[in-house]
Amino acid sequence: MAAITIAGENLIAEKQAAQEVLVVSKFLYALVPGQDPATPVDRYAGKPPPEQMMYETDITKGGYVDPNQVVYSSMIGSNVGDWDFNWLGLETAEGVLLAAAYTPVQQKRKNIPNQQIGNNITRNMMLVFDGAQSVTELTINADTWQADFTVRMAGMDERERLSNRDMFGRACFFGDSLALVYQNEQFTIQPGIAYVEGLAVHQPAGGFITPPAFPFTLWYDISLKGELSDVNVVLATSYGDDLVDFADTNGVWHYLVPVATVLSSTEITDLRSTVEPITGALIQHLAARSGDYPDLRARATTKDDVDLGNLPNEKSDDPESNSSEILATTAALHAVKVGIDTELDALGSAAYLDAQIDLHDVTTDALMKVGAFGWGGAAYAVSDVDIGGLNAVTALYFVSNGTGGPGGAPYEGWVRVSAITPGQYAFQEIYGNADHTLYRRALTAGVWGEWESTWDSTDLVKQTSPQDDTPGHVLLTGAHGWGHGGIVLPDGTDLNTITTVGIYRVNPGPNVPEGCQFSPMLVAVSQDTLWQQIIGYNTGTTYSRGGVQTPEGFVFSEWVTGWDTSNFDPASIFAVPVGVPFPWPTATPPEKCVLMAGQPFNVEWYPALLAVYPSGILPDLRGESIRGLDGGRGVDPDWGRPVLSAQLDTLQNMTGELVLQDDDSTLLVNTATGAFMGGNYSTAITPAAPQVTTTGYRSVVFNPSAVVRVSTETRMRNVAYNYICRMY
Repeated sequence: MAAITIAGENLIAEKQAAQEVLVVSKFLYALVPGQDPATPVDRYAGKPPPEQMMYETDITKGGYVDPNQVVYSSMIGSNVGDWDFNWLGLETAEGVLLAAAYTPVQQKRKNIPNQQIGNNITRNMMLVFDGAQSVTELTINADTWQADFTVRMAGMDERERLSNRDMFGRACFFGDSLALVYQNEQFTIQPGIAYVEGLAVHQPAGGFITPPAFPFTLWYDISLKGELSDVNVVLATSYGDDLVDFADTNGVWHYLVPVATVLSSTEITDLRSTVEPITGALIQHLAARSGDYPDLRARATTKDDVDLGNLPNEKSDDPESNSSEILATTAALHAVKVGIDTELDALGSAAYLDAQIDLHDVTTDALMKVGAFGWGGAAYAVSDVDIGGLNAVTALYFVSNGTGGPGGAPYEGWVRVSAITPGQYAFQEIYGNADHTLYRRALTAGVWGEWESTWDSTDLVKQTSPQDDTPGHVLLTGAHGWGHGGIVLPDGTDLNTITTVGIYRVNPGPNVPEGCQFSPMLVAVSQDTLWQQIIGYNTGTTYSRGGVQTPEGFVFSEWVTGWDTSNFDPASIFAVPVGVPFPWPTATPPEKCVLMAGQPFNVEWYPALLAVYPSGILPDLRGESIRGLDGGRGVDPDWGRPVLSAQLDTLQNMTGELVLQDDDSTLLVNTATGAFMGGNYSTAITPAAPQVTTTGYRSVVFNPSAVVRVSTETRMRNVAYNYICRMY
């Protein structure tokens, strides 16, 4: 689905009001996970986040359809890819998302020769609003590039079909391709390749048919069916006599060829018109044709045609000959071989010049003799040496009474040295003749490291049985259930008694969770605590519990069920229900949400929101605060009002007291409290006798600011947020 965004709608209005040009500059492609193409476009949403944006490109073409409709096109060649998309958008020069569209997931692939066939895509987005051509100033009619390639492609397909027909004729079947046979009590179409009226029929898997009653004649109905971006050859079956080619209501030609006449499951007559024993590439098949072809040039060639009669005069046994016109015989070649062998024998002992003088010769590039440095013969025997000094050459030694070996005592054994830089970098391995232990160390920057022994059968002991739990023993395959199907527990086994590390197969018995029979169980033990976990074989649900050891044995907790995709929806965590007002700190609501501004909403698009607001209109919460429904508590004076009803502001009652005093001729205010403040004050009024002199206020001012904070409205302390709600 597609729509102009709210931001785009506002920009269009601004441009039209200011008589400015609306420039649409970018075509956007994105892949939005989980987007339903049938869902209406969220007109309040902006561009997807950067990690979802796949590609953006300048508008390829723009044109008008009529004064109120304009169209923008994006054409991307096969040199671009690889990415998928399910969201399209148009962006203006100001960076405003003008329009968006949701689509099923589509592919864009780059063409890589000999590896991948790429694709070209063309996408158009039409904008429809009053004065569209005027505000965009598009003067080119969209018809100038919105070409229909259907006719062009159909012509190419027809030329290819006719070319194939010239080569293969009306019909050509390769070997037993598409032959009808009866096997395994059903009629089967053999796999293979055939050409019918120039259409290549490839059936790599064959197929089955359910024919009518005997007898019947099977025909193949071959046609070329067009898809969105390709055409495919379609093979259908028909039955009857003397069927002919026809064009269907869409103008597509169907070519019918007879395949077989069937009287019974054992009486099948092959009617395929032309059958060639082709099993591979056509050119190779033609080149390998066997038979007698009298007209071939080779068949008529004579000995004189190639001057074979002159050969006896143009050969020689003389190895000294140097002629380009004479052929050498095998006798001449043999004479050359004898001469070479004689020269090699004449070398004799001169070969030692390029070989070692002795078995310890370290001359660069000298040929090694068998046994040199202990290779290919006996090890080089040395005695009374510092083993650490054997670092100059790569060699094998047998050391007697050596020093510097493992343990410090005089050492006897075999030593292998790998030298890199004499005296600086080398590696030694030594095998004791007495302790039969293998040690190794490395020389780094002239300093030998410590001898390290390697594990062997003397210090790496295997288990005596899969149940052997001796510390330090090496596990056997299958030990404690590891490495095979697990230890099978007998029926009736109480899981409270399984307190050894391992993998087990649980059978019915005490303390087995419901539905966990015949399931795998893992047991882990750490000192006086353990943990058991079972994965139900038929549900995939995980059950776990822990245990702690007491003097009376292990005490276990209850089995608990692990959350997984079968019993828990991650989206339900902290999910705000549809329609619930909640404060939002920015001017733009997040995805799926809308400002609550008293506006109507589409009741067909948002049924869940309609269930909360049956009027189809959202409350206007701009500048409002939310008060809990009284529900009969009696805190709200209007405690009987319904949900969603509005309540006007009021001022809490403020009181004050005026104490009056009569001075005979003037009524004075003696005392003013609360929101009342004294005005003009009379300091000395002496009335006629017998009254006494009195003082007081001649006027009173009502001023609530004396007791409360005041403004143009009655309100509580607050922080301004936008109220929004989820729409779906």
